[in-house]
Amino acid sequence: MRTGMARGGVRPLYKLYEVAKEGKLVRRTIYCPVCGTGYLMADHGDRYYCGRCHHTIFKQKEAPRAPAQPRRR
Repeated sequence: MRTGMARGGVRPLYKLYEVAKEGKLVRRTIYCPVCGTGYLMADHGDRYYCGRCHHTIFKQKEAPRAPAQPRRR
């Protein structure tokens, strides 16, 4: 019997959640807005991806700020 995914093996469940200071579990990723509650989206650094419906949400990057120019008097 083969267990796990095609690449990378089984992802441990403890990597999807973290324990808050109050002792409650908090999700590290978001649910898919198309599939609904229960379908977690994969976090790929610059985007979230749902493997079920292939919905992708790109993370917003901060626009690079121009260096401050000295004021002229």
